[in-house]
Amino acid sequence: MNKTDKTVDVLAEYLARWEEEEHRRKTIIGMRQAEERGVVFGNGNILGYDKAEGKCVINQEQAETVRMIFDLYLNGHSANKIKSILETKGRVTSLGHTTWSAQSILAVLRNPFYCGKVRCLHPTRVTKGSHEPIVTEDVFNAVADLLLKRKHYNVRPSGRIVTND
Repeated sequence: MNKTDKTVDVLAEYLARWEEEEHRRKTIIGMRQAEERGVVFGNGNILGYDKAEGKCVINQEQAETVRMIFDLYLNGHSANKIKSILETKGRVTSLGHTTWSAQSILAVLRNPFYCGKVRCLHPTRVTKGSHEPIVTEDVFNAVADLLLKRKHYNVRPSGRIVTND
């Protein structure tokens, strides 16, 4: 390989890295702009919501399940007990299954989406979403406080919603 070939290889590698960085930068800018508009990313499989024309709209039957999860937890039931109650009552998951896991219950309880917020690019920041909340911020915060008190693992340090909206 001569000097010209090596130079071309170095330039090609540099351009490929630059293109990749530029793509990453544009993606982050687009995600931040979407975040400011309260746009929801993902496949739309959020318990309590259906995705219609790019927006999340409340699915009343599933929303009742979400409220039940929050209420049961606030009334002292563990995630495992809530799992048993939901399965006994035949309540369905966002995928239509009747088998629940304690982890999926905890995921619902920790998700600020249910009180009308959207998690931002930075995992500890949330912003107001464009969707209707299923539970109030007060209920969400009460559950977040209980989760911390009961020392569940994987609770985000900012699980509690504090906004200046």
